Amino acid sequence: CKTIQFKPGTSSTEISGSIAPDATECFRFATGQGQTVRMSIKSANNNTIFSILDLVDARDNYTFKSQKKTYEFIVAQLMKAAGPDTYKLTLSIK
Repeated sequence: CKTIQFKPGTSSTEISGSIAPDATECFRFATGQGQTVRMSIKSANNNTIFSILDLVDARDNYTFKSQKKTYEFIVAQLMKAAGPDTYKLTLSIK
């Protein structure tokens, strides 16, 4: 998995990419106890989702209170399309 790190003084970041029909991308981020985590994903074909391991599956938007831990999530196409789907994922931790 790729580790997501925030620029100093920021509480959110954006990740852009393109995901092939049979592919997944794995990311991880660390949080403190009781932080509010917001994730959302938009894609050109409205077909790309994220799943946070041991928490939620196949979402395009999710907000939760964190534990002190490192979370891992994958980005994938929901329904296998004929080609890749470009996406922009926003992650905010406050």
